[in-house]
Amino acid sequence: MMCASVSQETDQLVTSLVAAFPGYIAGRLDAIGVIPDDAMTRAVGEAIKSLDADLRKLLSKSAAEQVESPLEVVRRATERVTVALEAAGVTQADRDDWAKENQPGDKYGLYPASSQQLGEQAWQLHLDWGVRKAEAVAGVVPASPPEPGPGLPVVALFGVPIDGRSRLVEGIERRGFGSVMWRNPAALENTQEVRPALAVVHLGHPGAHDAIRMLSDAGIGVVAVGEDVNDLTTPGILALGAREVVESSRLLSSLDRLLPDRA
Repeated sequence: MMCASVSQETDQLVTSLVAAFPGYIAGRLDAIGVIPDDAMTRAVGEAIKSLDADLRKLLSKSAAEQVESPLEVVRRATERVTVALEAAGVTQADRDDWAKENQPGDKYGLYPASSQQLGEQAWQLHLDWGVRKAEAVAGVVPASPPEPGPGLPVVALFGVPIDGRSRLVEGIERRGFGSVMWRNPAALENTQEVRPALAVVHLGHPGAHDAIRMLSDAGIGVVAVGEDVNDLTTPGILALGAREVVESSRLLSSLDRLLPDRA
């Protein structure tokens, strides 16, 4: 029964992402003023086939072996369309410095920033995948976070250790935000009900990398916090989707800058 359930979930996620892909690409091409010709149509068709095959290959592996997220596979599939655009002599998109440095292959801005851009069903199934993978990798059981105060925007704290946590919560609440403590990956299911204005993910948690991927894929801003932040480790964390990486000792003093504007 368990295998059948996992297989069905995999099929649903693959089917949803593959079905959403051509419409998403059509919208991106329209946004950059490209009318698809025969060569572009063939490129999109090849991208769809590779996307289906690559997703099934990824999701047939164990959770620990899934080193990519399904959204990363979708992004890679867009690169076939990028090649066709280059061949057609289309002018590259005007992208910011972060995108140029961290996503050099996305020359026309085709990467979906979040699985939400692929539709509600794909987004929900992708969130479900993230929860299952994070649970399996971290080896923890579900926990229910406390409810935030009514009407307050929420900052989610994922894996933040108890040492210094109370001061962080006080700092967040002084600035007009509620807070929830997510102690394990299973609590990430609450993104579907309590959507944080910001998530702080501690890099010392075993599920930190999966949490960063999942939250950023859901369109939630992520600040990664760690004890040994340096120029060697930061690019890899940013590539997972974190908005910023901050040394733990600097987090409190950086809250005014990191928290979103409530106005």
